[in-house]
Amino acid sequence: MLTRGSVARVGATLAIALGFALTTGAPASAMTVKHDVDVAHFDVHWACPGHDPVEHATTTVRTTEYWDAGVRVRSIAHWLWRGRLQNRQTGELVRDDGSWTTVSFYGPSGKHVVRTTTSGAVWRFTVPGEGIVVHQTGRIVFGDDGLEFASTFADSADTSALCAFV
Repeated sequence: MLTRGSVARVGATLAIALGFALTTGAPASAMTVKHDVDVAHFDVHWACPGHDPVEHATTTVRTTEYWDAGVRVRSIAHWLWRGRLQNRQTGELVRDDGSWTTVSFYGPSGKHVVRTTTSGAVWRFTVPGEGIVVHQTGRIVFGDDGLEFASTFADSADTSALCAFV
């Protein structure tokens, strides 16, 4: 037989169980994370006086995207560049490696990038016979209004000084 006290106990137990379920359950708009890997192989012709050296390159881009309620909010792309330049005189392959990270933040629609920051080593060039490794590192930041900050980086760097070695 149900009494007022037993109904109250059952009601309290249900309320506690429901409250616990609501606090431990998944939120209504859970963050979704997507991963992707792209690999590309290609040749790059360096612009040097005389015969242009050719770089055989492979890029591996590992991208992680963050989505909130179906809207992309951020992406992080880790780039790994493995290049081998063919020396114009000897045919020897010269190592040219790099790695950098690009972080992009998106606006409310998830389609418009509002800020992008890229930093890392665009190339790590080993001078043949010298044992010298030349690093070209830096950082560049683009906002909604264009370039916000740039150190010597990527297309800002002058690679013509390296032509003598390839």
